[in-house]
Amino acid sequence: MICSYYLCNKLISLDSLMNGLTIQCLWCPNAFYCCEICRKQDSKHQQLCGGSQQEVLVDKSNIIKEMQLLEKIGQGSFGTVHKISIQGQLYALKKMNKNQCSKEVRIHKHLNHKNIIQFHYFIEDEDYIYIIMEYASEGTLTQNRENCNIQSIFIQLCQAIMYLHQKGIIHRDLKPDNILIDKNGNPKICDFGLATYESVISSFSGTFEFMAPEVIKNLPQTQKIDVWSLAAILYWLLENKPLVQGNQLEKMQQILDFTSPKFTKITNPLIKDLLNQMLLPDSDNRISLQGVLNHKWIQSINTIEKEINDISTQPSVQRQQQIEIQQQMQKQKISILQKVVSLFGCGGREKLF
Repeated sequence: MICSYYLCNKLISLDSLMNGLTIQCLWCPNAFYCCEICRKQDSKHQQLCGGSQQEVLVDKSNIIKEMQLLEKIGQGSFGTVHKISIQGQLYALKKMNKNQCSKEVRIHKHLNHKNIIQFHYFIEDEDYIYIIMEYASEGTLTQNRENCNIQSIFIQLCQAIMYLHQKGIIHRDLKPDNILIDKNGNPKICDFGLATYESVISSFSGTFEFMAPEVIKNLPQTQKIDVWSLAAILYWLLENKPLVQGNQLEKMQQILDFTSPKFTKITNPLIKDLLNQMLLPDSDNRISLQGVLNHKWIQSINTIEKEINDISTQPSVQRQQQIEIQQQMQKQKISILQKVVSLFGCGGREKLF
């Protein structure tokens, strides 16, 4: 492939393309460059792809003056994150090395989903790019494991990843620390530093506890690696421990030798069945994300939520009678009451599952 900058036309190495390391346009997936200088100077392409049409929170000339740096709230392999204030509104500011993050900016900027941290604007100087994003006030899923709604969190995560997959994007680094929680208890996926497009065969990446076997085996990475990671997150939430444990070498070997998950606290047969299908070592046999959303456990949760919403709209006396009828019915069927209680938090999850 040739550098897209019309004054350069230098050949881009095949290795950089295959490993997802090529510098691309920050605003579209159509232009590839041999270096950062060519990307920055290619004003002709920027005008064609709309690169100059950036969404701004305040007037561009005043954005630095309006910004107030508050506290550091995150540290990752690709940059640091601070809480900032602009005209009284809170945002997150991520500072990253320009040579490492062009793909992250390009991917994240075009995403718009209620369960994905919203990208607002970016600023760049000679060495760094600063991304201004939505601020999630409650921190990470790791910090909220004991007071979250597991079923709701999992379903929303599946829906967000389905949105990414429909755009041909694989996240590749799903883990509790990359899932933020907003003030309403909803999950927000963040950190697209390892995200890539489906057509790119990428190198080793991710976190062992949530990493699919094909990543370690250096096999082509497909959407199924995100399915594995979602299952590992659900397992971690319900079992209160990661799927693999030990030092890095031990974790790697456990993943390579993995056959099926070991259940100690999870007793619900539907959850076991879903996890077994999501955690198949052979990605070709692993359930699809659509299959996950169509699974009986997910559908049973959706049904109960609908029943709760229907009941909440009825007059109080009728509502109470309906609740009593449902409580009687559950003695003859599956324990619906326990599932309803579980929708309101994790406090009783060890007993429920």
